[in-house]
Amino acid sequence: MVVTHKSVKIMLTKAAKKAYGKPPTPWQMDAVTKAAEQYDQQVMLIDHPRGSGKTREIAMQTFISLRCNSARLVLLITDRTDLDEALCSEVSTFLTKNG
Repeated sequence: MVVTHKSVKIMLTKAAKKAYGKPPTPWQMDAVTKAAEQYDQQVMLIDHPRGSGKTREIAMQTFISLRCNSARLVLLITDRTDLDEALCSEVSTFLTKNG
């Protein structure tokens, strides 16, 4: 699949509406589409600072990585055990709602 800003934006908007009932925020859309444009690399590391909306952004990024990059593995690492369950639940829910 050819990854373009437009194709990622369309796919992500549909998926977010299906999972959350609303489109991604502008900064989430920007972060995910910019990362998707770098998918020609074999390995990527995306570092997220603390702040609001990061868990959903990570769920969206995982979805796009699996769909646009044909990735077979996405490894999520957190530095706080209290985030592990919430992050896994969010990603699982997003992926389940979007097939």
